[in-house]
Amino acid sequence: MENTTGKQWLLIENKGEIDINALILMGGSTKRDSASAIGYFGSGNKYTIALFMKSGIGFRIYSGGLELVVSTKDVKFRDKEFQQILINGQETSLTTDMGPQWDTWMGIREWVSNSIDEGESNIVSCTENLQTREGYTRIYVEHHEEIESVIQNWDKYFAFDRCDDIVNIPQGKVFPQMDTQKESLLLYRKGIQCYHMSAQKALYSYDLPAYKINESRVVSDSYGAKDDTCKFLCKYATEDIAESILSNAFAGDNKYWEGGMEWYYYGSNRLSQEWRKAIGDRIIVNNDASGFYMKEMSEHKYYRVSREMAKAIKGSFEDVTVYGIGQDSSGGLNWRNVEETPKMQYMLKRAKGFCEETQYAVNYPIQVVEFDKNDTLGCAHDNTIYIAAKTFDKGMKEVVMTIMEENEHLRTGYEDESRSLQTHLFQCWLTEKEERYGVFL
Repeated sequence: MENTTGKQWLLIENKGEIDINALILMGGSTKRDSASAIGYFGSGNKYTIALFMKSGIGFRIYSGGLELVVSTKDVKFRDKEFQQILINGQETSLTTDMGPQWDTWMGIREWVSNSIDEGESNIVSCTENLQTREGYTRIYVEHHEEIESVIQNWDKYFAFDRCDDIVNIPQGKVFPQMDTQKESLLLYRKGIQCYHMSAQKALYSYDLPAYKINESRVVSDSYGAKDDTCKFLCKYATEDIAESILSNAFAGDNKYWEGGMEWYYYGSNRLSQEWRKAIGDRIIVNNDASGFYMKEMSEHKYYRVSREMAKAIKGSFEDVTVYGIGQDSSGGLNWRNVEETPKMQYMLKRAKGFCEETQYAVNYPIQVVEFDKNDTLGCAHDNTIYIAAKTFDKGMKEVVMTIMEENEHLRTGYEDESRSLQTHLFQCWLTEKEERYGVFL
C-alpha cells in the first residue's frame, strides 16, 4: 500500500486484471459482438491515457498486484516533436497528441465504461490510499480541478446509478430534467452521456440504447437521436409524461426539443393509450391555426400542439376532436361556413348566370366560407366549390374566375398551381378561340 497523504484520488475498480494489450493495441476490442457492452471501438483507454498525460492529470493503473507504469519519451517525426507513450517501458504507437477534441470528463467516461463492462464495477469518489487488489483492476485518478467538477456533477455524465427514473424498461429510460434553469438537452446511452446541448431546451433527459454513437462516444446523428426518442415516447411514455409534453412542449416560444419531433411520421396509428388518457376530454388544436379556433378554445379544454402531433393524434384516436390540420385534399386548409349576405347572394346569382350565358357548365354546389389562410380565395374539395367571403369584395370578375378555377380542379382532378392545370386551361382557351373564329390548329 502506498500512502499519498495530501492527495485525493478517484477510484475506478472492476473484477479481472487488465491485459497490457488493452492499453497498447489501438482498435483492439473484444466487445464488438456484445449487445450489452458499452465499449466498442477499442480506442478509449488509449485516448484517456494520452489526454491525462497531456493535461498533467495524475493517474495510476494496477492490474492485480502489479502497477502498469505509464511514461513518455520525446520522439521526432518530420521536424516535429512528439511525446511517445510507453507502458512498463514498452514503446507504443501512441502519443499525447491523440484525442485532441476530447474533454477531461470523456477520459473518466472511458474508464468508468470499461469498469461496468468488465463487471463488479466499484466507483469511489474520494480516497487517499492507493491499494492493489488481486484479481481486480484498479485505476486511480488524482483529484484535479476538472476531475472534481465531474465528480460534483456526476449525474450529468452518468445515469447508471440515478434512482430518479420515471421510465425504466429494456428499451430505455426517462429522467426528470435536472437543469431546472436552462432545461438543457441531455442524452445518455447505456448510462453514459452521449449528447449535451445547453442551447436546446428539453422537458426530460433520455437514456436509450438505440442511440448511434461515433468513436468519441457522442451521437453520430442528432436528428436520428431525436427520431429514436420520438419512437420511444410514442410507445412508452407514461400518462404523466404525455400530459407534460402536450401541455408544455408546443406552448408559445418555448421551443422544447420534444415539440419539434416528427410525431406524425412515428406516431400515426401508434400513439399508446397512455397518450389517450393524457388527452382526456380536451380538444386538440394545431398551434399554427389556433387563431382560427378561438371560439372552440373558449368553449372547451384544449391542448395546442404542433401540426405533426395534431395529425398523429387524429390518426391514432378517432374519438378525439382535432382542429387545424386541414380539410382539403392536401391537408393544408381549414375553413368554416359563413352566412351569405344579400350582396353575396346577388353576386353568386350573377356569376352563375354569366356562366350559363357563356355556356360554361358549373355542376358543383358553391359554399361561402372563411379560410384560415388569408390569401386563399377558393378551394375545391369533396365535389364542392368553396369560395372565401372576402372574394366578393374584389369584384364580379374575381368571383367568376375563382368559381371557374375551382370548377376545373373538380372536373380534372389536377392540383392547384400545377403544370397539368395550366396546360388544361390554355387548351380550353385555344379551343374557345378555334370555335369562335372557325380557325382550327
